Amino acid sequence: MMRLSTSKRQNLQMLSFGLVFIVGAQVATQFIARSLKFSPSLGSPFAILGETLIYPFYKFFSWSSEFQHTYPQAINEASLYFGITVLVGAGVVAALRLLDDKSLNRGADTYGSARFGTGRELKEAGLLGGGGIVLGQFNKGKEVVTYSGEGHVLITAPTRSGKTVGPVIGTALTYPHSVIFYDLKGELWDATAGFRAQFSYPIYFNPFNEKSARFNPLREVPHGINEVKEVRNIVSDLVAPGEGEKEDHWIRAARTLIEGLVLHVLYSEKDKTLGQVAKLLFDPTQTPEQLFALMLSTPHMEGGGVHIEVAQVARAMLDMAPNEQSGVVSTARQHLSIYRDPVVAQSVSESDFALEDLQFGKHPVSLYFCVNTDGMAAISPLFRVILNQLLRRISSDFKRTKKEGRALLMMLDEFPQLGKMAFVEQGLAYLAGYNVQVVAITQSEGQLKRIYGQHHTISDNMLVRLHYATQEEREAEALSRALGTTTRVISTKSKTKKKGVFDTTGSRPSTENEQHISRRLLTADEIMCLDQNKAILRAVNQRAFLIEKLRYFEHPVLRERIIPPPPLEDRNKGAYRFRPKLRDCYWDSLQYIDFDEMRAILREMDEKKSDDSPEKQREHVDEEVVERVNPQYVSVDVP
Repeated sequence: MMRLSTSKRQNLQMLSFGLVFIVGAQVATQFIARSLKFSPSLGSPFAILGETLIYPFYKFFSWSSEFQHTYPQAINEASLYFGITVLVGAGVVAALRLLDDKSLNRGADTYGSARFGTGRELKEAGLLGGGGIVLGQFNKGKEVVTYSGEGHVLITAPTRSGKTVGPVIGTALTYPHSVIFYDLKGELWDATAGFRAQFSYPIYFNPFNEKSARFNPLREVPHGINEVKEVRNIVSDLVAPGEGEKEDHWIRAARTLIEGLVLHVLYSEKDKTLGQVAKLLFDPTQTPEQLFALMLSTPHMEGGGVHIEVAQVARAMLDMAPNEQSGVVSTARQHLSIYRDPVVAQSVSESDFALEDLQFGKHPVSLYFCVNTDGMAAISPLFRVILNQLLRRISSDFKRTKKEGRALLMMLDEFPQLGKMAFVEQGLAYLAGYNVQVVAITQSEGQLKRIYGQHHTISDNMLVRLHYATQEEREAEALSRALGTTTRVISTKSKTKKKGVFDTTGSRPSTENEQHISRRLLTADEIMCLDQNKAILRAVNQRAFLIEKLRYFEHPVLRERIIPPPPLEDRNKGAYRFRPKLRDCYWDSLQYIDFDEMRAILREMDEKKSDDSPEKQREHVDEEVVERVNPQYVSVDVP
């Protein structure tokens, strides 16, 4: 598209205004001359057209001063004509300029209209100066960028890029409701628990720390028709394939075995914990077959019956070939070995808090999942269990949650380190309706794909996304595409040179042309080289915004809120003024069974030198235990 250059258009417009001014002055000059009947005192004209004398336009200004008192009416009317002419002419020129600009802009978005949003648009979107999740700052730190909506937030930020000292700690120091923090290394607890203790109950949960709060996930299992489903959900999170592994027969079989053991422990053992489940599996005083026989003959139910699920699992294990049984037991032990650690076992021995209090307690709760990086892989299944238990509990009663439940924020730093949580992935689509908001923080989208697969839906359910500069080319290219394309105007100059030394025509005037081209708003390279103090904010139905990073130690208000955390030694001494009371649990009321006689019988049987084959012994071991311990159990229908 061939057009005049911008500079030439501006020069032409200035020339037009100058001509309008001259024409106006000329009209006023001729009016004065005509009013004075072309008096000789006006001087000599510079041209004569018929009987009309034409005077220079600038005479208007000298005559206005000279004849103002002598001919005031003529001068005043001439000034009026001058003003009207200039205003009308200027209006015409301005209209022509506007039409020209519209003509130029008609193709300004031919190839795309992407651009970064303005401060006004940021405010209109509700992302400036409100409460909620802290995302950054704007206008050289004068205003804080926050998100107070109900949608979920995804933050993509490489390690050491400032996400913890910015959005995470910034939100922890401003969010007034309940929060769950996934706190690697415990730095969030150190920085924010002191402030949050002023209005909430802060809970430090680190299974590797003997001063940690305790939580027994088995205590959250409901008694009755839903108990089996809840146990299966717990075990599904505990026994899951690692990153890059597939779910195979051994994983599924180990899962089934642990499900039966958990139910057996709940109904019969005094210590109803995961530590006790591990203790049974690793018990050196009995063989696996003796354990399964014990499960098959224990009076779990009122009236002396065996729990049907426990019986099915025990029978299935007894019927397995020795090698298969050994493989299943080995896999189950592998996933429960962490609970042999006495500190970890203590952390799940009782409950110092109830999940229900996160939404229904009198005061907010601040729950910190703390763990060092070296223990992250081992303990992340337990964190998955607790998170999924919480979400299932919340989503089980919509009316109560909607009416009484307080807002709950899940601030999950290094989200992929928790492993795959299918319930969370599915729940993102509806959790906002239960007053639950998720902030998932990952180093890259690639991490999510490795855990949840290429076609995961986590990103799709995030209404707000915050991006820091990345060094992954594919990540940068994907973000560049998402930001869209814009239309740019480029100018080209051309100048005809002399054909030779004997060419006397001289150089011809240069020409300048403009054309519209397509360009990414930011290229992948520009994203990778993004200013370390900048971040890209994308919100649904809004333009992208280029904002500034916020660091709590640079913000005067946030910096003042950094106070020491509560002492862990006082956890059980009433130091926390907002600590809620624990609710009663059905499992605490059950009588536990003394297994001494049962185990004595099993040891006696094991010492017998039977001539039967091992297969024959396995076939009858459970029946003999049943007959000798409690004959009425023989009638129990065990598949």
